[in-house]
This record gives sequence, C-alpha cells and structure tokens, in this order.
Amino acid sequence: MLYRAHLAAGVGVGAICAGAAHATGLASSPAAVGSVFALVAVFSLLPDLDTASVVQRWFYRLLFALLVVLLAAGRTEEAAFFATASLMPLLHKHRGWMHRVWAAGVVPLAALVCWLLYWRILRPGDLADGRFLVASLTQEMTSNGIYFLAMVIGYLIHLAVDFLLPSLFIQSRTR
Repeated sequence: MLYRAHLAAGVGVGAICAGAAHATGLASSPAAVGSVFALVAVFSLLPDLDTASVVQRWFYRLLFALLVVLLAAGRTEEAAFFATASLMPLLHKHRGWMHRVWAAGVVPLAALVCWLLYWRILRPGDLADGRFLVASLTQEMTSNGIYFLAMVIGYLIHLAVDFLLPSLFIQSRTR
C-alpha cells in the first residue's frame, strides 16, 4: 500500500479526532489539540516501519538527526534508548507483528509508558530516593489517556486502510 493512502487517512481522521477532543474538552490547549492530530497521523504510518519504504527512510533520517543532536548534547542515555527502540520494527518480516490488531494496543501503550516514565515521572534521583511509585504512573496514564487513544486510532487506521483498500481496487477492476 502506498504511504500516501495511509497518510491521507491519518490526516483526515487526525483532524476529526483533534476537533472532537477539543469540542469535548479532552484537549483544551492548542498544543494538546495539535498533539492529538499529530499522533493519529504519525501512528497511521507506524506499522510500515517494518519494510523498506518512504516512511521507513524518513523515520530513520529523522532518528539519525535526533541521535546526532542528543549525542552532541551529551545525552547518551536518551540516544541509546531511541536507537534501541528504533530497531524493534526490523526484528520481523513485513506484515508480521507490526500488522497485528493486538500491536495497535501494545505499541502505543509501550510508547506512552516509556514517554511517561522517562520524561514525565522519573526525575534525577527519584529511583535512588525511592520516590517512584506505581501510583504516579497510573495517575499520569489516566491524565494522558487522550494521547494513548490517538495513537491507537492512528494505528488502527493504518490496518483498516491495508484491509479495505486492496478490496476496493479489486472490486473496481472487476466492473
């Protein structure tokens, strides 16, 4: 499937989700609304990181730039985290685990937990002082549920486009 179809679906559904999140008050600031839109759009492309594609090339180009910036800033732990996590899609064949419905829940959940653990909950010295509590993670995940939902919707949009578009093309050729 061409990445353009996934991107168009992700942008369209992302705009609807961002509008709905704003209208319901789940995302009240412009940054939150923009984040919902961006997460749906980006996660609508994510399952194709497991194959040589335009999406994969741009992802790894951006990742390379991020790694250079992180290493130049002396942030080796963050660089190691991103480098290691970026290898996950390459561990299996195309349309393997990245194209399973269960991955639409697991991948966004892992992304959100990693984000919250590293950038939002853990502060320097938290583990050493024993201040990290599971309650903190639970509270953060509850207050950031809209972002998890946006990631899941984006991921499912990708799978839906993969499932629906080939059948539409087959039907149009048989007429």
